[in-house]
Amino acid sequence: KFFDDKASLLGGILLREIVKAVPDFLSRPDEALTIKSETRNDASGSPAEIHTLMNWKPQLRSFGAFVAERNGSPAALTIDARSVAYLSGKDPYFEIRGELRDFTLDLVKPLVTLIRIQFSRFAFTAKKGQKTVFDPAIAAIEFAGPLHFVKDLLDRIKLPGMDGDGFGQPIVDVDAQRARLGYTCNIPDVGFGVFSLQNIDFSALVTLPFTGDPLLFRFAFNERSNPFLLTVAMFGGGGFFAIELLPDRIQLIEGSLEFGGSFSMNLGVASGGVSLMAGIYFKYEEGDATISGYVRCRGCLRVLGLISISAEFYLALTYEEASNRVWGEASLTVKVKVLFFSTKVTLRVERSFRHSPPPLFTDIMDEGHWLDYCEAFA
Repeated sequence: KFFDDKASLLGGILLREIVKAVPDFLSRPDEALTIKSETRNDASGSPAEIHTLMNWKPQLRSFGAFVAERNGSPAALTIDARSVAYLSGKDPYFEIRGELRDFTLDLVKPLVTLIRIQFSRFAFTAKKGQKTVFDPAIAAIEFAGPLHFVKDLLDRIKLPGMDGDGFGQPIVDVDAQRARLGYTCNIPDVGFGVFSLQNIDFSALVTLPFTGDPLLFRFAFNERSNPFLLTVAMFGGGGFFAIELLPDRIQLIEGSLEFGGSFSMNLGVASGGVSLMAGIYFKYEEGDATISGYVRCRGCLRVLGLISISAEFYLALTYEEASNRVWGEASLTVKVKVLFFSTKVTLRVERSFRHSPPPLFTDIMDEGHWLDYCEAFA
């Protein structure tokens, strides 16, 4: 009964949901909150300070994404607080230490298990006049469900602190606002014959805010600004994939794939080339989806280094669930250069379509049609 909806752990886990109620204070005093006070005297024997000590070691239970164990070891929460009141009128002093050991976060268990983050310890120390010091330690990150394929990848690419040494880089960044813990690694380029796979980055990052915001986990293969590259002969492409999870829901899924080919030729007096690329981009964020597809075609021709002609055609179609619309754009750009003279012309068109509600009966049936309908069955 003591806790409300504001008392939470790691932002989104309510304490009243994971702390077991004390059935009987007299029979199980070790599970209850204990507070003791004592008065301390100064050198002359007069009362000078009142020290209040608080200790709390509740029993925990699993609820939602919080699992009260790690590899068979039960989770344990300990909070110790000490405050000193000075009878001389001096400002009081306080110190609080807390530690939660051996627990697991199962993201996003209410929907489907994707990632299990095992914590060996999450501790903090708060003292008057000083910044709160946090000491989190992640024992392991386990991928499950649709992301189970990542486990096979990690078995071949040993990351530091996760079953062996490897060429990944651990991320440990803690300040007064949040802690960022995780791993990132660059997978070596793969190439044989006409096939090559380059610039593959993998990252798994946990952000633990200390401001009341919920925990956030981000898993990504490359980023939108830094896609991986895949080439087969003259055909190539790339892409990226990222997912962000909160303890109780999926916050973001984002990814794109691009593919196409290019061809060039040189006939001496004339040279040129053409490329054709097509791709798809998808994004799911806070319940809203966006899907976009595009085609881009480029071509150029140079004659004796005096005349050059280039053209680019671009076509895209996007669906946005939030605004309930489909919009498309197309552009054609032509550039001509002759000696020192050049000109460029761009033609662009954009159209937007919104979903309309279904027509009412009165919209499609007037009085004359209705009378004809009734007379047909008279």
